[in-house]
Amino acid sequence: MRCTPTILFLTFFLISLGCSETSEKIPQILNQDVPVANDTGASPNDPDIVDPCADCLPPFTCTEAGECIDTSCIPACQDKNCGADGCGGSCGACPEGELCYSGECLCAPDCTDLECGDDGCGGSCGNCANDQFCGDNGICIDEDCTPKCAAKECGDDKCGGSCGSCPPGEECSFFGHCDPVSCQPNCDGKECGDDGCSGTCGQCPGAESCGSDGQCIPIGCQPDCAGKDCGSDGCGGDCGTCSSTASCSSNQVCVDSVGCADGQRDGLTDLNHWPTVAACKGTFGFMSLRAPRTNTACGNNLGNECAAPEDLCSAGWHICMRNGLSNDLRFRLTPAECNSLTEAYVAASNNCSNPNNQNPNGPGCDTTEPYGCYSTGWCSAPPVCGPHETSHCAHAIWPNQTFIFGKHTGTTNNKGCGHISTSVSYGSQGKLAGVLCCQD
Repeated sequence: MRCTPTILFLTFFLISLGCSETSEKIPQILNQDVPVANDTGASPNDPDIVDPCADCLPPFTCTEAGECIDTSCIPACQDKNCGADGCGGSCGACPEGELCYSGECLCAPDCTDLECGDDGCGGSCGNCANDQFCGDNGICIDEDCTPKCAAKECGDDKCGGSCGSCPPGEECSFFGHCDPVSCQPNCDGKECGDDGCSGTCGQCPGAESCGSDGQCIPIGCQPDCAGKDCGSDGCGGDCGTCSSTASCSSNQVCVDSVGCADGQRDGLTDLNHWPTVAACKGTFGFMSLRAPRTNTACGNNLGNECAAPEDLCSAGWHICMRNGLSNDLRFRLTPAECNSLTEAYVAASNNCSNPNNQNPNGPGCDTTEPYGCYSTGWCSAPPVCGPHETSHCAHAIWPNQTFIFGKHTGTTNNKGCGHISTSVSYGSQGKLAGVLCCQD
């Protein structure tokens, strides 16, 4: 094909025009923001990115974490001691051993490893068979169980009782020996605060705080010391302290710490180990151990005869078990400590509640409390610490380890709780030395 001049001119013109447009557009392309391949970075203005605080409007506030919360929420803790406050917070936590239910801390029963006895909340962990009794450790024990305390000074006697307890600063080993410990937590009488070993005795509910005495007290509490010499004021403080020769009684009055009216203990002499029970020696004629006191001090150290047995006890003290309840004596000393006395000291009670029943091995061995104080009857003899006779009702105070002063002869007993004296020698037990006094 032949190229004419006209065709050649048009071809050159079009090529020139194309090059002109391209050269004009190059600067524009170089100035544009061209994305790099594989660049996944998002722009703040990217419409696909959701701002978590965009819809968080007053009274809501957006936190740094991007959480929208209601700042106008008022916690609802009225009449609540625990649980959620409705605003993401808490109304308080329950002490150990309690559970939160509907804002109240409720007792949580605990029968772990127990067969019988108290579940800690007023209920029972079970009943024992007719030929068994419930030991202090919550285990059913055979009636004829023989305590095993040979070569032991503490721990379980395998019959529901104890072989003794260790002094402060020591603990009972697996083999029944008292061994030193580096730290002994102390939460006696405390429900919150430090246990003395870098631990805690518990936490208070949200509406309460822990006072200096380890008790949970309401915020804004008003102290109450009316008629009190000592002890707690109800708000974490105290109402005073007693002198070195006195101690604070359960009704917060300073009472003599010795416990014996003549100023001297004749048994259980360690006041630190036995602060609320004492053996007081003295003489009195035939009368009831529950005869009203005359408040005339007497005793072995004064050398005078007592007008009433309880006159041997200091003011603020009484003859143990005059209320007929075994708990008045049971938790003040162990049976081993009781039996260690070299002279006989009695409590003001029978050793069962049916003294006229003549069948010591039958249903007459009734330990229904409170016990009476009778002058005759096969179980009217009083419980004793020191030289003793074996009781057919050996569970009156300590399971299988309760002993008596006096011996049963038919349905009479010339050493009954209601008719007893220190003037008569009685068999191998000898004369009665005195009484056991317990702090009120």
